[in-house]
Amino acid sequence: MDLNIIWETGTIEDKEKAGLADLLRGGLETALGLLELKTDLTPELGLLVTDDEGIRVFNREYREVDAPTDVLSFALLEETAEDCIYAHESHVLGDIVISAQTAARQAEGGGERFCGGSGHSLEWEMVFLSVHGLLHLCGYNHETDEEHGVMSRWEEDIMRCIDQELFGGQWTRVE
Repeated sequence: MDLNIIWETGTIEDKEKAGLADLLRGGLETALGLLELKTDLTPELGLLVTDDEGIRVFNREYREVDAPTDVLSFALLEETAEDCIYAHESHVLGDIVISAQTAARQAEGGGERFCGGSGHSLEWEMVFLSVHGLLHLCGYNHETDEEHGVMSRWEEDIMRCIDQELFGGQWTRVE
């Protein structure tokens, strides 16, 4: 996987970026392995880590919602490798934008699905949001109850694997 992470100034402390980048890369690689994309090309992703104001601008511009959100996805996945936006050795899936500020608030609150007590780490939340964004890039959605169920099952299966591989199995499913 070719992952390009852009950190907007001040969203994450410099000393935390390398470790978080490794977790994000590991989580996305695990997710891509489980999703078994139908391409022999190397998947390429862009990831922008911004703040609430930065993601609000994207949300307003592309979704006509003038408010921050946790994650946005901009898919470029095409039906065949020949239709790929860049006809070279990689397959551009698209871009994911995450608000580190919203992720931090959601981590403090514990989230609604997996939780290791009253809250969880910012790292875990950022990996979860990147997986959620990746699922959107791969065509999954949650507009209907059926779509929501399918996407939620993928999130749970992927995060369970990521939890074991990267976080030592510390999170449990909340029913």
